[in-house]
Parts: sequence; C-alpha cells; structure tokens
Amino acid sequence: MLKLACLSLSYKRSFAAGTMDLFSFIERCRALDLDGIDIHSRDLASEDFPYLREVKLQCLRAGLPIACLGVSNNFALPADEIPEQIEGAKQCIRLARVLGAPQVRVFAGTPRGSEADRAGAWDRCAAALKETADYGWEEGVQVSLQNHNHHNLTADGASVLKFVEQAAPHLSHVWDTGQYVGSPGASGAESEVAAESVYESLQQTAHLATHVRTKIYRMETGEERWLDYPRIFGILQGAGYNGFCSLVYEGVEDEEPAIARAVPFLRRFIP
Repeated sequence: MLKLACLSLSYKRSFAAGTMDLFSFIERCRALDLDGIDIHSRDLASEDFPYLREVKLQCLRAGLPIACLGVSNNFALPADEIPEQIEGAKQCIRLARVLGAPQVRVFAGTPRGSEADRAGAWDRCAAALKETADYGWEEGVQVSLQNHNHHNLTADGASVLKFVEQAAPHLSHVWDTGQYVGSPGASGAESEVAAESVYESLQQTAHLATHVRTKIYRMETGEERWLDYPRIFGILQGAGYNGFCSLVYEGVEDEEPAIARAVPFLRRFIP
C-alpha cells in the first residue's frame, strides 16, 4: 500500500526561525496523521549518538518510521573536491543506519564550469554515485538518486536512467514529481504549470522508484494547481509502486495552512 510522509524541508521557514525542531516536526506529523517522516540531514541538530537515539525513540513512540534521510551533495564538482562530497554522503549513510532509515537520498550534482565541463563532470559523478551506492549496500542502506533540474545532471528521465545503469547494481531512484525540466516553481509565475516533458520523464523512471517526493506548490484552493496528480498517481499505479510518498511543500504561502490542506488532498490518492 502507498503511505504518506512529510519531508522536514517542508517546514524550512519554521526550522530557520527556530520555531520548530526535529522533535516538534515529529509531533506535527503525528498530529497530521501521517504514516512516516522524511528527514533532511541538515535538520538533525546533532550527529551524536544520544541525540540520534532520542530521535529514533520519538519516532517509535509516534508510530512514524523514517522513510528516507536526505543529504545535499554535489558529485559534479572538480575532481579534488569529490572525496569530501563522497565522505559527506557516506556519513549520512552511517547516520541512516543508526536511525533505522532504509535509504539515503543523494543528488548527482551541478557542474560549476561551462557546458564543456559537463562530460567530465558526468564521469566523476557516475563514479562517485557507484562508490556511494556500493558503500550503502555494504552498510545495509539503500542509496537512491533524486532527479533535479536547474542545470543539474539529472534534469530529465534519460539522464536518471543512464546514471542508474552506470552505477549499477546498487543505486536506486527517488522519484521527485517537481524536479524535471519543465516542472513548475522555477519562475514563480502564477499561471505556470508542468510541461509535457515532466510527465514523459516521470513515465520513463517510475519503475526505478524506491521513494517518491510529491511536490506541492499551490494549495490555496485545496488542490495542487501546477502538477496533475491524478495523472502522476496513474503513472505510479502503472509502475506498481508500493511505498512512501513524501509531501514536499515549496510554495510561497504560509507553511502551516498549506500543508494542512495538502495532506487531505494527497490522501485522495493515498488512502
């Protein structure tokens, strides 16, 4: 059965203002009657074992498994900077193992240089993804590559497929509904909607998904206006996906009411 979680970055303004921490985020997810939580590693206040143990215990008491732990990395940087990026991802894998999170979300990366550097950046990234995924496999944690636009190397479905093939056999995929080329949210224009290319890329990669991030941008009416979720969940159903879908709010409206409306909206597809 599909299950609904929420990514901690959905409340990034509350975290930044100091009005929410990871423990109150867990409480909020419980109050929203969610099925699990999705944590970005930057929202962990500490990497010390007593703190991680307390996070894990509060999740257990709330009945909310940690579906995924995310790290923000860039494997497309110059070669001398890649080892530090790999080590950061490996540290996130170790944290996930302690927390009991079954998988870690990684990015491919965005090259700093010109378009001419993308070929070299691709090869560096593919090698780093393989090393990280192989390490995760040995540690008992799945490493999953998330698509991302804005000049990232995984801006379309074909790129995700190629990376997963090159980094085989242990790399899987976090299927992000709002991060392919043509997705909404880039310009903030009210009339913006997802282009057909978004759904083509989602169709290409749905069979790889071991976690889904369901982006929410505009919820004023109680329904997401920029992404076609009946169509998106039709794609997931066709691929036989059976796992967590994490609500990820990236709109400009106040987080609290928007997320409160987004949960029942997504529950139409995730009963």
